[in-house]
Amino acid sequence: MSASMDANADPSSYPRPLTGSPPLDVLVVEDDTTTRTVLCRFLSERGLAVEGLEGGATLMDRVRDSGASVVVLDVNLPGENGFSLCRRLRHKEDVGIVMLSLRDGATDMLT
Repeated sequence: MSASMDANADPSSYPRPLTGSPPLDVLVVEDDTTTRTVLCRFLSERGLAVEGLEGGATLMDRVRDSGASVVVLDVNLPGENGFSLCRRLRHKEDVGIVMLSLRDGATDMLT
């Protein structure tokens, strides 16, 4: 989706890459298998096309190839963390990003 698109346009009209399979709505990047499975199931039961990834190694290619509209990123991924992946996505892709964290300490809160 380009920045010049009308914000009220039908999302299904956004151009998406042709890969031989239906475009994804959401990519979930979460290393915990249970959390990833539950989140993917929750979103798919609400009519979204969802794919779960265990880590960020293939994220950039999957975003580009899948036509995903939103990426849900775990903050605490092994290897490259969610914040770093978020920065890379912001520089190269036009996709919404939702940060996911199970952190609950006072120092973990965004202000």
